[in-house]
Amino acid sequence: MVNPSYHDIALRYCVDDLPGASRLGARLQKILDCLELGKPVTPLSLVFLQKQGLEALHLLTTGTLTYNGFRELALAEQAIRVETATAKRLAREAEERTARLAREAAMEAKMQRALEQAEAARLARESDPKYIAKMKHQKLRARYGIDTYVEQHCFRRLMDILKRVDAGQRLSQEDFVWPAIPGLLKISL
Repeated sequence: MVNPSYHDIALRYCVDDLPGASRLGARLQKILDCLELGKPVTPLSLVFLQKQGLEALHLLTTGTLTYNGFRELALAEQAIRVETATAKRLAREAEERTARLAREAAMEAKMQRALEQAEAARLARESDPKYIAKMKHQKLRARYGIDTYVEQHCFRRLMDILKRVDAGQRLSQEDFVWPAIPGLLKISL
């Protein structure tokens, strides 16, 4: 949790946009504490301020600037930092959005290819003569209520009988009494 007094100090020195300014134990916060208490800042801390681009704070710490001169320069530095951070954030968000859109487009293209392949497979299957015959057999069996399993060795003869019955042709005596499915032909006919 941020200590309000640390935040107030960060505001006073125009570095409240930097996380280390109001975080207890952070290097920048310790430097600000030294300034507040009037203590000298170590040479290592001065190097840190320069590396961080806090030139106004560096000049104030070394005594080159008065607080009023510092404040004007520090506010300009802060505006540049905030603008740069905002630009970086917007660029990162744009990159993430572009990457997300690219992933979505790739996924959509993959799904489209899968649908096209499935449709091509369906069309190939439906144009296969074996499939067409199978569908005709299923419809014919459904029309006459034959929904039980038919042994493979009986299937062809049953279908021939059903086709003749469906076409209104007479059955031979042998087909009429054929016991492929006991009681089936009596019920259906």
